[in-house]
Amino acid sequence: MDASSQDVRNAIRAPRGLMLLALAFLLTVTVQCGPTTVPATVVEAGSPTGFSAVFLLDTEDLEPPAIGRATAYQPTYDVEIEPGNASAGRAAGFVLTLAAGNGRLLQARLVDSESGMPMPLVQVAAPETSAERSSAAKREPYNEVVRGELRAGGAVWWLAEPSAAADSLECRVAMLIPEDLLPAFSRIELHTHEADDGTPLGVLRIELVRDFFYLVVLGDSLQWGNGLREADKMSTLVANVVEHETGWKVVLQRFARSGSTLLPCEGDAVDDVVGSGEVPTAFISVTAQADLIQQPELVDLILMNGCINDVGLVSILDPSIPEETLVEDTIRFCGDEMTGVLEKIRMTAPQARIVVTGYYSFVGPESDLLAMKTWALTHGVEATGEVTGEDGSGSADAASLGEGLSELVEVWSNRSDVFYETARVSLAEAVDEVNKSVGGKPLIAFVDPGFGPENAVFGPDPWLWSMTDDDTLFQEIETDLKLFPEDPLTRFRLGACFEDDVVIGIIGCLYGSVGHPNVAGAQVYAEAIISQLRLLGGLPVASSSP
Repeated sequence: MDASSQDVRNAIRAPRGLMLLALAFLLTVTVQCGPTTVPATVVEAGSPTGFSAVFLLDTEDLEPPAIGRATAYQPTYDVEIEPGNASAGRAAGFVLTLAAGNGRLLQARLVDSESGMPMPLVQVAAPETSAERSSAAKREPYNEVVRGELRAGGAVWWLAEPSAAADSLECRVAMLIPEDLLPAFSRIELHTHEADDGTPLGVLRIELVRDFFYLVVLGDSLQWGNGLREADKMSTLVANVVEHETGWKVVLQRFARSGSTLLPCEGDAVDDVVGSGEVPTAFISVTAQADLIQQPELVDLILMNGCINDVGLVSILDPSIPEETLVEDTIRFCGDEMTGVLEKIRMTAPQARIVVTGYYSFVGPESDLLAMKTWALTHGVEATGEVTGEDGSGSADAASLGEGLSELVEVWSNRSDVFYETARVSLAEAVDEVNKSVGGKPLIAFVDPGFGPENAVFGPDPWLWSMTDDDTLFQEIETDLKLFPEDPLTRFRLGACFEDDVVIGIIGCLYGSVGHPNVAGAQVYAEAIISQLRLLGGLPVASSSP
């Protein structure tokens, strides 16, 4: 039972608790049933006076996920529809304990979650005789009416005996649903009242699933998905494919954070985790993230990356740093150190498949010059290739300025290529080394997203977030910058980046999406991950892409 359900249960049983709950919900509508009242959702237009919402208090023979708050349940008990006749099929049986105001008004339906189509769910009379009650207590079809409905392909429900005192608003609902009627994802909807137009009010929705698939995401801003809405993040896209193809509900643990290094560093701390990884309030390395995995023995898949923040963007682009140093640092962090972190994660969740995602050459030869300068400045990279006028004033004609920036962008493009190629080889070698050390069928794969020069930031076909000259959201910020982030989370960062506990610089925070995969780029990553997951045996080989 989760905490919110316990709060509701306590409120129903204690008048004072009910008052506190009423304040928490801001609005309550009473349904008279003994001396107590039940909290309700906000009154909707056309709703009847005094309607109450339906709350789930407890379940029997329904298993919630082992991690996180229960949003879906797996039926864990089934019976033969006709004892001794296996050909008649089996039915899942379970009980829901509800706070429903007046259980006699309860209505229920079964819905296919993907199509939205309702499926037969018939209320039958509660068991009357002692023999019927005994069968019903064992989740068995207790009379011929129930068996007839199940044989016909329908599901049934009935009001079981109350589980508490007579003045309680609790009621117990028992259900039998033929397994053939349960798709991969279905939901039960329960309500007691409807609006004037027939719209159900205060609906309780309970999702039923075949099983759970536990997914963990570790890494930096790339795995977090800077600038992307939840539906567009690569981990969400992968989860959607897993759910569609396996019929299992994905339970996600995402610990990736913007700015995370692979190795522990000064200030490394456990974030509150519930906050946004887009604007973190603490540095937390990938190494430390691995220690946060809950129930690691259940994890099916780990998506991870790391090492670019250990190398450092300034080190990658700054031409004053020797290229040999860049190569050495990249080999160290993306190769040697990644090997150690992979070994740690492999020991933490030895049964899990692990997909390590690589990086890309984020600057291309066709990247827009002035946009590149703005982006570099927001990340603390000096635009040292800028040319000045003959008087040294810092102003130059457009041709000279363009020539100077062009040379600088070419340098940045070459250095980002060096990082990408070195990191690609090093990460792949780290994966191979750990696979060989473990032996058996490989459970770790490396993914190269395959971005081309045209897909680089400010390129002709970018798969990375760029910038816009629309300053609508930035008018109240004093800045000399003329280009601004284009992603849909810009407004969110404008509010979050100025909080006192943010550990990233304000400008870098505001421009945190630029250079990260956009919607198209995240899709490319997801497709590459899915391809490798098939090779690892985590999905069927012959199936559709995301």
